[in-house]
Amino acid sequence: MAPNASHAAHACATAPSARSHFEMLANAAGIATCWCGFLKLVQQEVPELLEQTIGLRRTAPFYAMLFGRPAVRYARGVQRDSYARIDFRG
Repeated sequence: MAPNASHAAHACATAPSARSHFEMLANAAGIATCWCGFLKLVQQEVPELLEQTIGLRRTAPFYAMLFGRPAVRYARGVQRDSYARIDFRG
């Protein structure tokens, strides 16, 4: 099936959720992640650069995430003395 506007819209809607889940899975596996918004800026400002180097079309929706070894290891999360109280009045 050839991609069309509907497929592109669906990809744009589900991609942020997929990236967030992948980021959590990578973190659980001990892999550091970094969302790279700079490449999105490059695509907007100098689209021919990404087109020539990695073959990414100017109209292709994308977002880059970098992976690597974490520079810092935390022994545990933040320890709080008390928790916020949230009252919902609807």
